[in-house]
Amino acid sequence: MSSDQKSTMSAEQQASFYNSIKTGYQRGQETLVAIRVVKQIFSQVIDLLAYPWLLLMHYEFGERFLSGWLALGAHVIISTVAMANESVIGGLLSYAVLIAWAVHRWRVQWRNKHNIRWHSYNAGTPWIERFTSRFKTTHIEMFIEPAILFGLGMLLSWLTYDRQDYDSVWGRGTRVSYDGFGFYMMLSGICLMIHQYARYTRYRHLLLDQIDQQIMAEHFTVALQGNHEPDQTEGFIVEGAGAWTDQERELICASVEQDKPQENLSIPANAA
Repeated sequence: MSSDQKSTMSAEQQASFYNSIKTGYQRGQETLVAIRVVKQIFSQVIDLLAYPWLLLMHYEFGERFLSGWLALGAHVIISTVAMANESVIGGLLSYAVLIAWAVHRWRVQWRNKHNIRWHSYNAGTPWIERFTSRFKTTHIEMFIEPAILFGLGMLLSWLTYDRQDYDSVWGRGTRVSYDGFGFYMMLSGICLMIHQYARYTRYRHLLLDQIDQQIMAEHFTVALQGNHEPDQTEGFIVEGAGAWTDQERELICASVEQDKPQENLSIPANAA
């Protein structure tokens, strides 16, 4: 809106205009909050469906990773799905989860008693690594374990599949029955892969942050000159540094060395 248009508006029109902007901003913020809530709920559901299988497939967990509430919630979900489908295997697995959680908690107490330090959020070590070292841990957690769980679910559904023909007043039909717990295992396999990928991505970003900081510390002075090739500074480039003056570069270097925020530093408009 130009200044001429604003001057011709009445006070009431201006107030209505600014209120509409404020309302739009508030609605945008509410939408962002709703998106965050949905994302958090989705993440919690993924974690809840993946958690019991981690307890069964891994060992040597961290103390804070062994959440009693998650274990209890997983037990309730598995029991509910097992009872709804009259699955004996599902019922046994629901109690196996609680037993596994108790054993892992005992292991944590044993480490604490013997003063053995262990990362409290460690998600455990795959049992597969005890039998073979041909696969990387990342590949086991993100691909092999979810594939095993998904495959077992498919096998259970196939073994319990039953097809029967019947007659009714509407004609001849077919009734199909199977153990729905197998489909729950297949869904859990997908959730396990998503959970492990998100966990891998999170730690990968932490590692990349450390690498970037190290590269910046080693090549910051050279990068400020702005007249180098990317391979000379391991890819670190200060955009527009070539248009800065020597005085500006000295101010930046001094600020970095003293770990102070850069204030009142004017960068040329043509530096971008």
